[in-house]
Amino acid sequence: MKRTLLEILIISTISIITGFSYIFLKKIEIFPESTEIYLFSKKYPEIKLLNTDEVLKIYKKQNVVIIDARDRISYSQGHIKDAINIPYDEFELYPEFFLNLFKKDNQLIIYCEGGYCEQSFIVAEGLLKKGFKNIYVYIDGYPEWEKKGLPHEKVPF
Repeated sequence: MKRTLLEILIISTISIITGFSYIFLKKIEIFPESTEIYLFSKKYPEIKLLNTDEVLKIYKKQNVVIIDARDRISYSQGHIKDAINIPYDEFELYPEFFLNLFKKDNQLIIYCEGGYCEQSFIVAEGLLKKGFKNIYVYIDGYPEWEKKGLPHEKVPF
């Protein structure tokens, strides 16, 4: 019995060390930060995910609407210049209230805090279900935009 337990312990230890060695050598992330983003992109392949450089390429085009999906307080404390605020929780409750702010053929770039922030995904999913087609999610979010010194503004109280 003791010998069997010892063999199980040795085999388990060797398996764990081998697994972690493989992960380390192949540089595989065990818990990638972008898991939610990856899952969202698989669920909605028609919604394009953009980084900062990609947003900058289309930011000032005539047919682009920038949407800040954060709450009103976060928006007032700083947002991408010319972005409109559509708080994700208000959009979930009253989507029709916001839909007249842009046209179906507009390119819609939605952002929030970036990273694990789901707010932009909630708004993007809702717009997709309402028939909008040109939907993008800016995955780096406002903090990255501000950190790079790109055009942003605050709403004075």
